[in-house]
Amino acid sequence: MALLNIGEANQGDAFYRYKMPQLQAKIEGRGNGIKTNVVNMVDIAKALSRSPAYTTKYFGCELGAQSKFDDKTGTSIVNGAHSADTLSQLLEGFIKRFVCCYACGNPETEIKVSKKKEEITLLCKACGNVSRVDMRHKLATFILKNPPNDPKSGADKKMRRAEKERMKTGELLDEEEKARKREAKKKAKEEAKAAEREERRKRKEEKRKLREAAMADGTADEENGSRPRSDRENGSPEDEEEDEVEEGSTEEDDKEENGVEWFTDTSAAAAAKRAQEQLSAETAKLVVVDEGPPVDSIDALASELGAACSTDAVDASAWNAWDVVLAGRPLEVQYAAVLSCLWDPSSKLKEQAMLHKDVLLDRVEEDPKHQLALLVGLEHYLSRCTAEKRTEGALVLKVWYEEDLVAEPVIEHWYERSACASTVGVDAKQAESVRAAVLPYVEWLRQAESEDSDDA
Repeated sequence: MALLNIGEANQGDAFYRYKMPQLQAKIEGRGNGIKTNVVNMVDIAKALSRSPAYTTKYFGCELGAQSKFDDKTGTSIVNGAHSADTLSQLLEGFIKRFVCCYACGNPETEIKVSKKKEEITLLCKACGNVSRVDMRHKLATFILKNPPNDPKSGADKKMRRAEKERMKTGELLDEEEKARKREAKKKAKEEAKAAEREERRKRKEEKRKLREAAMADGTADEENGSRPRSDRENGSPEDEEEDEVEEGSTEEDDKEENGVEWFTDTSAAAAAKRAQEQLSAETAKLVVVDEGPPVDSIDALASELGAACSTDAVDASAWNAWDVVLAGRPLEVQYAAVLSCLWDPSSKLKEQAMLHKDVLLDRVEEDPKHQLALLVGLEHYLSRCTAEKRTEGALVLKVWYEEDLVAEPVIEHWYERSACASTVGVDAKQAESVRAAVLPYVEWLRQAESEDSDDA
């Protein structure tokens, strides 16, 4: 199912964290009984943290048609024939009026209803602003009469349990469908193999009859083009090759059916471990494990970059000169040398990150490989800093994340793999200390992601 950013103004932001499913509408019936069923209204309302009855009623108010939402079946019906595009435009109006904060535009708001004051407010969880909803809209009256359920109430718990059961049932049906397709595919392959074996058997039988007929007529094997007697008795190379092809295909079919993709760990630690397991104590010492370039080589490369382009007034055009020096180098080594060249050790890391963000953004763009290599370069730089200065790495991650230099999945990927910086000479102890320094910001990202999943 396609996901869209919540709010029409945020559609162009590829890293916007608040998303909702694309509205799906199905027209049912005909004549006077024609109606529109919003198929995924429950999923949309869950993404907006609003009751699906509110969105359904809003459509009815805006279109001047009767609307109804069934809590038991989760069906949202609006009388009349309405396209998905029309309903999507109306949904944007609902989001602006009853979802997004009037101050910061954040959709992470909680609706509050005061029956005594006859007032509806939106409490923003981001900026804390309290927005007052326009009570002149017809939906406001409906919300006053049908306030949102208390999260601690039994009705809300019952709805959540029903939703979990519905999702579990859907997953079971999906698994059954996948199993049925796998069984049908396996059966089709077995039938194809049986048909192929039968065809080969018939061809052999026809050849055998032809040879027997030729021998009965007293013709020589060479004149009739048949095979020698030794081939007929022991089996010809052609028949043996066909049998080998038939037997060899089973291994590939089993691999395809199991869906297992095998790989070999090529890290330095894994290579050393395999050497100790497979070789004797004497020969294991002869195995050389590549631990990445030495630190002085990256420093020398950074000096070459500084000579190729002055770092006092560097801009995106600096890459034209740097590419000549960095040609043929791994991405991790490139970014480690660039950061060592650009950043002033006597300045705050956050100031350096803000000062040179545009230069890095020109090269990183939205490529996860470049983003991961940039984080490896940062790890190399922090591994050479003091313990106090190393804690500023969390601020660098914050700047890069907010300026779209690195995405959240890439940060998580880098943090979980402590050996990814071994290519630039960072050992396990240094990698552990760097991750301990940036842990506060990584935990903040994880908490924000967990809150998003809970709200959804």
